[in-house]
Amino acid sequence: MSPAHRRSQPPAVCWGPACARRVRQEAQQATVQALLQALELKDPYTRGHSERVGDLAALIAVELGAPAARVEAVRLGGTLHDIGKLAVPTGLLRKNGPLTDEERRVIQLHPGDGDGVLRGIAVLGEARAAVLHHHERVDGAGYPYGLSGGRIPEAARIVAVADAFDAMTSTRSYRSARPDAPALAELRRCAGTQFDPMMVEALARALAARPPAPGFSGPAAPATPEPLPTLCGATAAVEGPLLARVAAHPPTWAWLDAGAKGKGVR
Repeated sequence: MSPAHRRSQPPAVCWGPACARRVRQEAQQATVQALLQALELKDPYTRGHSERVGDLAALIAVELGAPAARVEAVRLGGTLHDIGKLAVPTGLLRKNGPLTDEERRVIQLHPGDGDGVLRGIAVLGEARAAVLHHHERVDGAGYPYGLSGGRIPEAARIVAVADAFDAMTSTRSYRSARPDAPALAELRRCAGTQFDPMMVEALARALAARPPAPGFSGPAAPATPEPLPTLCGATAAVEGPLLARVAAHPPTWAWLDAGAKGKGVR
């Protein structure tokens, strides 16, 4: 057989359960990467944030003793938690000024839109639950369904903590990253209202067990102390007092409700 003929042969076809699993995994990974690439084109910050949230969510799941398959499902839920923002107008995602009430309502549709995007992908069942419910609060004041406590899927409670922690510890164009310790302190302050205390403490243990980065000499002290809000969720602990003035809305983490973009409501 000539070299040219050999090159024209179709790729070998594998058989058996192991091969089928590998093919499904490769297809799933390709789908996730394609979705993230599309999201990055709309909002460059969101891609890195989503991948970090996935890693943090997996870290929490491992700390809780979840089996490998469950850890991967939670990781996918974290990675895809903001995929519904594909349905949010690009101008709104990138808006630098305050959000109106109507714009805020549009942003709050992204969990349901994300669930719709993933609905046809059967292998993402638990990940979909995290996407749909990651803005629920354990006190029932979240959205889209106002679920509370254990009615919120565990994966969503994990992703909510991972999402908040990354938003606080990531550098943004309008503020520098907070160190881990103040971010954890804020999560603990809102445990039992905004967040599941078990997930917050699992993250704290997992972070404490992680080896420090090379050359790390301890957290730097912030140049100017930032006061914490008096009511959990009533102000944006990270982005500043954004939605706190809007008393008509139930307490929510404004910096998450506004797509972790630091947007306010006029």
